Amino acid sequence: MNTSSQTLINPTITTTTLLVVLTVLLASCSVDDNDIGVNTGDSKFVYFIVTHGPTTDVGFWGDVFDGTLEKADELDVDVIPLHPVIESSGELLNQQMSQAVQATPPGIIGTIWGDGMAAVVEQANQLNIPVAAINVYPDPSEFGTGKAEFLLYSGQNDIIAGIDGSHALICSSIGERLNNGTCAGEDPQQVFDTLRESENIAIVCVIHQQSGGVISRCNAVRDLFVSQYNIPAEDFNIVTWDESIPGASVQAFNDFFNDNAQSVYDRFLMMASGPTTVDSYRAATINQSIRDKVVIGAFNTSASVCQALANGEIAYTSGQGQKQQGKKALDYLHYFVLNGSLPPEGMGTDGMPDANWTISPDGYRWYKTGPTIFYDQCPQ
Repeated sequence: MNTSSQTLINPTITTTTLLVVLTVLLASCSVDDNDIGVNTGDSKFVYFIVTHGPTTDVGFWGDVFDGTLEKADELDVDVIPLHPVIESSGELLNQQMSQAVQATPPGIIGTIWGDGMAAVVEQANQLNIPVAAINVYPDPSEFGTGKAEFLLYSGQNDIIAGIDGSHALICSSIGERLNNGTCAGEDPQQVFDTLRESENIAIVCVIHQQSGGVISRCNAVRDLFVSQYNIPAEDFNIVTWDESIPGASVQAFNDFFNDNAQSVYDRFLMMASGPTTVDSYRAATINQSIRDKVVIGAFNTSASVCQALANGEIAYTSGQGQKQQGKKALDYLHYFVLNGSLPPEGMGTDGMPDANWTISPDGYRWYKTGPTIFYDQCPQ
């Protein structure tokens, strides 16, 4: 989206439009009608936030939505959430994004990933509806100038998160913490090479849902260890499952770690994800002698992950600033709707310096909310 030439249209949503959208939404059964609490009052602006996880959850997506609502109250605007009852497929996410586009709001905040999403964003482009992307770093092969264009991205770069997380796992293997890109002043690759001189090490990356962000992290982990650190391809492992099948996650961990082939390894560096991964690994029936070899890093600050961190079950967790994702997306989106342009790089919407407002490696306007690695305990 070319912000300098963006034409602002339909800065308001009418009551009739709202009723139509909510009727369609309830008919779709994608959310429970008790989850919809729209209080438009006298507000001039009504935005949509479309997520692939339920914003009613206590934890990650609840935090995203809470941050959005805090900013909405501050700006005196309203936000309508479209979300699934449970973590959704790309198909359902597309349907809900299409519902938001059809309502022609002044702007949309949403997760943009999955097959067909680029076409939905292009529909928004045609209607001059600015889209602020959150959570999943947009795929540069599908999104960007001359493609499906979005206004900005608020979240973390998952490739950076995967690399930082990998380095943190290496440091944790020798009892150190990642600090300024090093393990107590030593390059992580040198540490890893030294470990491999005396140990057979397996890398494990967990894909708990088929979302762009999770897959990008694991791709970054694979590229780091296989392509740069030159481990044999067979020493890099993906653990995944069909999330629609109850108990599949626990079974996946059982199958992997109880395989006799794993007995040849002295250490496992496991890149976990959120509470599903941590809880399922904890529930799996794995011999303690194998568990003692596993160093775990997580990517979430939900309650069960934070408890595992406090208990010493995981080495660290990497936070992506989920509450800031929705808050900053709405902040900069509304600024654009009012002014027809975004603040310059390094400046906040209040005119004060903000180094987190920057340009991504792929040229996106980016509010960087993470990653931030936490040891011992999650942020309060």
